[in-house]
Amino acid sequence: MANATGWVAAVVGASGFALVGSGVLSGHVAADIVGAASTLSLLVGSVPLQRSVTAGRLPHWGFRLVRIGLGCAVLMHVLAMVGPRLPPYAAVVAATAGLPLMIATHLAYIGTSLIGVALLRSRWWHPIAWLLTTATPVILVGVPASLAIGDPGWSALVAWLVTEGQLALGWIGLAIRPPVRTAGGSQCRRSGHWPCS
Repeated sequence: MANATGWVAAVVGASGFALVGSGVLSGHVAADIVGAASTLSLLVGSVPLQRSVTAGRLPHWGFRLVRIGLGCAVLMHVLAMVGPRLPPYAAVVAATAGLPLMIATHLAYIGTSLIGVALLRSRWWHPIAWLLTTATPVILVGVPASLAIGDPGWSALVAWLVTEGQLALGWIGLAIRPPVRTAGGSQCRRSGHWPCS
């Protein structure tokens, strides 16, 4: 299992990430403070978690994309906090920079899917691996589906479930039950919690 610091950082970060995305926090400032802190926590927690995933280019790029996406999310929250307090011209620049940052945050979903694919290729067929793998397909299908729902409340719930909700669940699962690497590089162990297939 990843060390305790990484476990706590990932679980707390992913939980805060999902909380902010749910929209239950009142006030933009509070949401941005919690969002920046929790996303940074998840970013830090991803470092030791990478050691529990099979080596290779695919997971390497997966974790790299996740960190780029999370880093952009942190910057986006910071800009949202300081932007209104800047001079008018600087506030416009901050608001303009927020759009590409928001788009780049979705690299975290692509990276998560790559990590899931890497785990499946290493014969770790646990549901967590499938949940990570489907991060990108779910958001590509789920977001348009949420927009098609007439009721605003249900639309917001579905949008959250297919974005921050499912991404956070996958990372919490990976932190709590990471795969175990054997000497041969397999993600499976015969005497562990998950039987080899």
